[in-house]
Amino acid sequence: MTASLLTVSCADLLQEDPQGKLTPENYFSTQEELNMSVYSLYSKVNASQTRTNPQYPQWQGDDITTNPGSNKQAAAEIDRFAPVNSNKGVKDCWADHYAIIKAANFIILNASKTPTDETSMKQAIGQAKFWRAYAYFMLVRIFGDIPLTLDNENDDFTMTPSPVEKVYEQIVADLTSEECESLPESYNSLIPELLDMVDKKKIAFNPAVELSYLDESQQRDFLEAMNDTQNAPSLSQAQRLKKLAQEGHFSYDVAFAVMGEEKKDELDKVVIKNDTLRKYFPRSYTPKQMEDTIIKLLDQWQRKQQRQNER
Repeated sequence: MTASLLTVSCADLLQEDPQGKLTPENYFSTQEELNMSVYSLYSKVNASQTRTNPQYPQWQGDDITTNPGSNKQAAAEIDRFAPVNSNKGVKDCWADHYAIIKAANFIILNASKTPTDETSMKQAIGQAKFWRAYAYFMLVRIFGDIPLTLDNENDDFTMTPSPVEKVYEQIVADLTSEECESLPESYNSLIPELLDMVDKKKIAFNPAVELSYLDESQQRDFLEAMNDTQNAPSLSQAQRLKKLAQEGHFSYDVAFAVMGEEKKDELDKVVIKNDTLRKYFPRSYTPKQMEDTIIKLLDQWQRKQQRQNER
């Protein structure tokens, strides 16, 4: 026992291998992790736009408040164009927008490590560059010369400020980058029928974002395939359909094949296309009425088979 202890150094005992800790070195190992980094970025954007404090410096001079209460002092200072360094509006505006920049830098620097297709990687980097440009634009308009970092080496962003001109040069560079210019014009470009399904939770939000990359004709083919297979798209299915569309291989038949794939929780599912069933029912029949009639006829057929087997 003593001999074994003597052969073990303190360094050996204190050597750590934190398997559960996420770092840039072990993160970005899957498409899901890349997606999570983008979701994190949007949470920072949301915080900067939905809280009141970060908006104060943007409202200055607009009579934010006439309330003399103590909790309105920060607004009153900005109304007078005389905020102190500890003003909560100034502090939160600075911190929230640099949080966006830090999250964006993290994606831009590391997204290429993800084992994914080039299109998905460019979309993640494009979104990150867009929001980094947005955050720098908001900060430079309010504060003038500001710290400009693209690598997160200075986490507290207390480095020497860069001139306004250099900040604007970086904003233009981000917005005109290949990744940023390849982004869709809108993430709300779903046809009304699909938007309605998203609102009613029949299609999840993340697959809907992927489907928004399809043009109107492709979305209508997808909708028909979805109805015919009676399946809602998973995220992976929507991502594959988007990729097929970008490669010029999208069609109704392709969408039907993808949407008709068996999912782990649907291995016993039988799919019959609506067009196949419709010719057997009145036009006024709803899917529920069709289902009830099919079950009733199958029950009758089963009883008939049982009687024949008993003879």
